[in-house]
Amino acid sequence: MSTSVPASPPTVRFAALRGQVPLPWGFVAGVAVTLALANAFVIVVVQGAIGAIERAQTPFMTWLRDSAILVPIFALAVTLALAWADRRGRRTATTVLLVAAVAAAVGIVLLVISTAYDYHLQSQLLAKSSSLHTTHLLGPSGATNSAYDDSAWSPEQRDTLLTDVKGAGIGSVLLIGGNLLLVAWVTALRGGRQVVRAQSREPGLFAVSRFNNLGNEILVAFNTSLAPLSAQVQVDEKSAAFTSLLGECAHAVSAPGSLKVDLPPLGFVACQEEPR
Repeated sequence: MSTSVPASPPTVRFAALRGQVPLPWGFVAGVAVTLALANAFVIVVVQGAIGAIERAQTPFMTWLRDSAILVPIFALAVTLALAWADRRGRRTATTVLLVAAVAAAVGIVLLVISTAYDYHLQSQLLAKSSSLHTTHLLGPSGATNSAYDDSAWSPEQRDTLLTDVKGAGIGSVLLIGGNLLLVAWVTALRGGRQVVRAQSREPGLFAVSRFNNLGNEILVAFNTSLAPLSAQVQVDEKSAAFTSLLGECAHAVSAPGSLKVDLPPLGFVACQEEPR
């Protein structure tokens, strides 16, 4: 009597890219565009501060051009990071850190390449200048400073390299912090649950509740009419008290699952549920 053992399913690399695991493509696009704009901005700022003068003439157009070029690069990087995180079963916080780390690594590599090219252009210009104007830094006794005895390097080239390295370091710190903040921000905007509480085809009340991943509620109500409005708006039955974020909100619910809102013409309020 033979026993058949079911074969284990084959491991599929990049299953998310092959449609095996659904990816949030809206999130990928939003993060890619946001990161491209932010990273290109940092690179252009560093380039304008310490880079070659010939590359810093049109910063705005350079930023737009570089952002457009970086969008597909960051889209691919974010997609690979999400696919790897999904295959490993990572949680939201870990996935955010992973996507931010990948984005920061891409941004730092691009910043280093840009800075290296800037130094290449600056070094060429300094080499031409040194052939016309020789500069020697003298020590205390009037002798040539031994730190600059290497004929392959001029003092200006050394100082320029040091400045470029410092600029790349500062830019890298900005990229790491900025990418983490932006990925977390976009994730927070797309996370949670949204429920429409009140709506009408005619001008009047429109209200919507937003729940984060912990279940905390934020109610936003709009008066789209030209007359004052007072109404009871449905909220979560577990919500008992609210704090005003924008406008004036009733502190306590009128009844379980109902909060009174008073709105001026074309006004709005934002009310956050207090911790339970």
